[in-house]
Amino acid sequence: MKFIKRITISAMLLSLGACGSSNNNSPITTDAIDPAYQGIWLANDKGLAIKIGERTVENYMFTSDFCFLTEDADEVETRDLERYVSIESSGSLYWFAGYGPREMSASGFELISTSALPNACETNLIALEGQDGYQENPEQTFSIFSQIFEEYYMDFDLQNVDWTGLKQTYSVGITQDSTNLDLMIAMDAMIKPLRDAHTSITSEFGTVSYNNKQVLTERLIEEFANTEGLPYPIPGEIVTEAMLENLQAFISDSIELQKTLILDYADDASSVIFRADGDVFWFVNEGIGYLHIGKMIDYHPDNEDADDLQNDTNELASLDQILDEALSDLQNVDGLILDIRTNNGGHEFISLAIANRFTDGNVLAYTKKHGKTSPEVEVYLMPRGEVRYTGPIALLVSASTVSAAETFALSMSELDNVVLIGEATQGAFSDIMNWELPQGFDLGLSSEYYYSANGSWLEGQGVPVDIDTSFFSIDEREQEYDAGIEAAIDWFKQ
Repeated sequence: MKFIKRITISAMLLSLGACGSSNNNSPITTDAIDPAYQGIWLANDKGLAIKIGERTVENYMFTSDFCFLTEDADEVETRDLERYVSIESSGSLYWFAGYGPREMSASGFELISTSALPNACETNLIALEGQDGYQENPEQTFSIFSQIFEEYYMDFDLQNVDWTGLKQTYSVGITQDSTNLDLMIAMDAMIKPLRDAHTSITSEFGTVSYNNKQVLTERLIEEFANTEGLPYPIPGEIVTEAMLENLQAFISDSIELQKTLILDYADDASSVIFRADGDVFWFVNEGIGYLHIGKMIDYHPDNEDADDLQNDTNELASLDQILDEALSDLQNVDGLILDIRTNNGGHEFISLAIANRFTDGNVLAYTKKHGKTSPEVEVYLMPRGEVRYTGPIALLVSASTVSAAETFALSMSELDNVVLIGEATQGAFSDIMNWELPQGFDLGLSSEYYYSANGSWLEGQGVPVDIDTSFFSIDEREQEYDAGIEAAIDWFKQ
C-alpha cells in the first residue's frame, strides 16, 4: 500500500514544543506567521483548503456540497509551517510532508492562493465526532460518501462501474433510522466492483478492501478451500474455529516454504544476510547475487513525538545503511536477481531511493498527476549513494507486487540493464486519498494517475513483464524449485 502520512498540525506543534520545553511557566508567545504564507490556499484535486492567519492554521476537506474542519491550530509560527509546506517561486504553496525528505522525495502537490474558502466550507460545515454540534445523520453520511467518490475517484470506467446507478440502488435502503452496519453494508457493496486495492472503508466492524488480482494469500485461501471441498470464497457462516486454525497454519507453512525455496539457492544458510526484520536479505552463489526487498516502508520506527519530515529522514537513513551494506556485498556479481514479488508497497520516496541505486544517469521513470485536473509531473531516477549496482538485473515481480513496489517496477523497467520476470503486477499505483467521515467511518480511495515513460496508464493492468513465469505454483512446491529464479539464471546465461 502507498501511504501518504498527511501531517497533523497538532502533532507538529507537540514535536516542536518538546524540543524547547522547560519548567518556565511564562505565557507562550509566538511570532506572527510570515505574510507570504497567510491567506487561503486550495488544492481542488485533493479536496483540501488551508486557511492561514497571523498565528493560526485551519485545514478543511471539502466536496461540492460538504466540508469538514480537520485541523485547527493556534500559536503557529513560520518555522512550524515550513516543516510541511513551502512557498514556491511561482507563488503557490507546495505540500511536501509525507513525501519524504526534500533531498530525496516523491512529488508533493501545490495549493493555489484564493480569496475565499470553498462555498461548502462557508455554508455547510459538517461537524465530525468530538466537534461541537456533531449529530449522527445516516442519510447525510451516505451522501457524503457517495459524493467523495463521485468527485475524486480516478476513473469508474476502469472496471465499468456505474457509480450513479449504485448510488440510486443503495440510497433507497438508507434512512434516518439506519444503523452503522446498514451504512457499512451499502458502502461495501458500492466499492466492491471497483476492485481497487487502494480503496477501503474502515469502521467499528473492521476494514473492507478488494484487490484487482489475487495476491498470494488469497490464492492460498482458494487452494485450501479446494483441498477441503469448500466453496470459494468461503462463506463466513460455515467458518469454524478449527477451520480457521487449519487455514492459518496452511498459509503460514506455505509462505515459509516459499521463502525456503528461495534460500535453497544460497550456497549455505550462513551466507544469507538478513536485515529489516527479515524483509531484506541477500546472498551470492556462483557469481549470481540475490536481493529480496519485501517492503517500501518501516525501515525505522516512527517517533510519535516527531513529525513526518523527521520520521521520513530517519527511515531514509536506515534504508541507506542497509543498501550500502547489501550492494557492497553484491558489487562484483555477474548478475543480480532483485525480488519484489511479495512487496506490498509503502512509500513512493523509498521506492525511488532504492531504484536510484541501480542507475548511472538521469532516466525518466514515470509521470504523475495528483488528480483529474492537475498537471503531469515528470519523475526521474538519478544516481544516488556511494554504492550502486548497474550490471544485469533480473527483477522478479508478481500480482502480489503492489503500490509503491509497482512504481519501483515501473521505474526499473526504464533501465536498459533490467529485465522483468514473473507476472504482471497488481495494478494499484495511485496514492491513497484519506477521508474521515461522521459516525466513525474512514475512507481511502484512489485519486491519482501514474503513467509510464511512454505515456501508458497501467492502473488495473499492472507493470507487464518481459519473461512470463509462474509464482509459487503447486508444481514449484512439489518439484522444489522457483520458476522466477530459474528464468533469471537462464537469462544471465544468454
